[in-house]
Amino acid sequence: MTSASPSTDNTSGGDPDGPSLNNLLRETLIVTIVMVGGVMVAGYLFREPLEQSAQWLIDTLGYAGLFTGIFVADAFTVPIPPDTYLFLSIASHTAGESLTSLPLETLVPTLVICSAASVLGGNVAYWIGPYIEKLPILRDKLEDYRLQGEKLFGEWGTWAVAIAGVTPVPFSIVSWLAGIYRMKYSAYFVASLVRIPRIVGYYALYYIGWAPSL
Repeated sequence: MTSASPSTDNTSGGDPDGPSLNNLLRETLIVTIVMVGGVMVAGYLFREPLEQSAQWLIDTLGYAGLFTGIFVADAFTVPIPPDTYLFLSIASHTAGESLTSLPLETLVPTLVICSAASVLGGNVAYWIGPYIEKLPILRDKLEDYRLQGEKLFGEWGTWAVAIAGVTPVPFSIVSWLAGIYRMKYSAYFVASLVRIPRIVGYYALYYIGWAPSL
């Protein structure tokens, strides 16, 4: 298999100058506000049924289910994003509690498991990247974001992985492309660790949005 490199050909349309970091940051801010706002609205309108459903799911699936859900989401770009599992974890532990009452024995393992699952999922995505085009289902997902991912790599190189790790650009697809383009694995691995502060940060934001009292 020959080594590939990101294409900067713009015949497929899109921004000829590549993705703007300012635009990505602006999009990230907007998406974050919308998601946290959605959590707040859901907590105000549907708190009790959502807490009951989340409690049942977490009790049934356990930490293994939490890990598997986030791992699969960040390795294969399934329709259920990793943030869904962060929300389920929060909603299952906040019935009648204040913002500061979540015990460390629950918080710490949850954040460790979610962060490890995300990083590992991305790393698996890196290694399976060169084989994605042989799998029709995943190949279609890759093509949906290939142009955006190639522009991101063309503009930012190794930093594209870190940028994807904290922006709405699908982390798994950028990880696939990193594998396809034979990005140095050590550089990829270091960049993929940005998922840890991303998971912790969004968990905190969702918790603030969901908590019954501030």
